[in-house]
This record gives sequence, C-alpha cells and structure tokens, in this order.
Amino acid sequence: MRLKPPTVPPAATALFSAVQGPRVMPGVYTVKMTKGDEVYTTRLEIILDPRARYTLQDRKEQFDTVMKV
Repeated sequence: MRLKPPTVPPAATALFSAVQGPRVMPGVYTVKMTKGDEVYTTRLEIILDPRARYTLQDRKEQFDTVMKV
C-alpha cells in the first residue's frame, strides 16, 4: 500500500526504490475500482504489522521525513 511514486529522471529508475512511492500510514482508506460503467468501493483498514519493532510514532516520523524529501 503505497502513494504515487515521485517523478524522477530516467537514470534514477536504476535505483529500484526510486520507482516506488512511500508506504501509507496505518488508518482507514476507501478503495475505488472502476470497470466500464460499474464502480465498486469498499473500506480498507491498514494496520501496523504486530511483528514490527517500531512504534506508530516511529512510522509517522519516517513517513513525514520521506514526504519532505
């Protein structure tokens, strides 16, 4: 679950992480899928991996830093 990747020069795509956007923060999101004239929507809850060794605050600080860069 990631945001849109940043626009980077073609040479930067050799760095694999340059073609991926940052991971979304835990929370409730609305997912919308359109096929022809039909539109499907549902709610999706993203949670912090319970095995993670970092806190939600650590994750937020990482997200804020990545968004600044």
